[in-house]
Amino acid sequence: MQFIKQKSIFDQLRKSEKKLFGKYFLLIYLENEENTELAVGITVSKKVGNAVVRNLIKRRLRSILRDYHEPSALSRFQINIIARPDIVEVDFLLLKKDLYRQFERLNQYANN
Repeated sequence: MQFIKQKSIFDQLRKSEKKLFGKYFLLIYLENEENTELAVGITVSKKVGNAVVRNLIKRRLRSILRDYHEPSALSRFQINIIARPDIVEVDFLLLKKDLYRQFERLNQYANN
């Protein structure tokens, strides 16, 4: 898994109409046949909280993503994970469960 850092890719993802709505996240994704591994970007807006809170959320999400073993079907996707404001009060395990559930939904879509 690689992390997206280029603004141009974030801009492409922002224009995408392919979205998955989770309880604590919004996943915007694009298929890119040239990808060899899953590419993920994280967005946490100021609506979520101040800089300390936003950085905490990003650290949690990166930690969850490092432990995730992607199925081969997801390797062609670029995903932007956008945190919802109510993510602040949520336990780490619930975040992990919700994010993995969204990835499973995307995997089912990719296999069809």
